[in-house]
This record gives sequence, C-alpha cells and structure tokens, in this order.
Amino acid sequence: MAENLSSEIGPVIVIGQLKIDLPARCVWLNEEFVSLTPLEFDALACLARHAGQCLSPAELLCEVWGCYARTRGAKNQVDCRIKSLRHKLKANPDDPPYILRVRGYGWQMVSDEEWKAHRALSHQ
Repeated sequence: MAENLSSEIGPVIVIGQLKIDLPARCVWLNEEFVSLTPLEFDALACLARHAGQCLSPAELLCEVWGCYARTRGAKNQVDCRIKSLRHKLKANPDDPPYILRVRGYGWQMVSDEEWKAHRALSHQ
C-alpha cells in the first residue's frame, strides 16, 4: 500500500533514496538533483502519489495529459516519458528502477524493498 511505500512530508514525497518536492517541482535521487521535463515530472508525481498501485496508460494519460489523452499517439507519449524517467532514475545499473513495468497493464512506483522482493520472485 502507498502508506507503507512512501512518506509524504507536507508537499514532499520520499520513496527510498528518491525525494520529490511537489510545489518546487524538484526531484533528488541519492541527494543529487535530477533534471526532468515538465511532463516527466508530472508523470513521476502521478506515479508517486499512487505509489504501490499499478496505473494503466489510460490512467496516466487522463491524470497527466488530460484532454490530450484522446489524441492519436498519446499512448506512445506515455511510453516515451516513462522510458526516459526510468533512464534518468537509474544512474547505476545496480540501482532499483523505482518505476516497474507491469506486463500487460502499465507501471507501478516501487520502493527498494519491493523491487528486491519482485526480483527475487521473478528469479525463482
């Protein structure tokens, strides 16, 4: 559940080493600033607010892109932004990805511990 995964300190969400300051629209990973585009930040903030829940592309489109969600190529926009976010949040190949792809459904924001548990299950 989200309350176990992230801690929200006022307008700041903390998930593992990831810190998201919602009003300032700033993100830090391992105490280092992460430069994001406005849409990348909005997608990350959406996933973080729903940490632990799996979100479909349609849910992300509606919450982040709004009315744009019904235009041609909108799902591809989500895929591109999430791919870029995952790349920016994974400075070290051994780091957990924070954004987990849920095959056949969408994406889920996960903590370090949840990533390790998922990885252990997938290797059994």
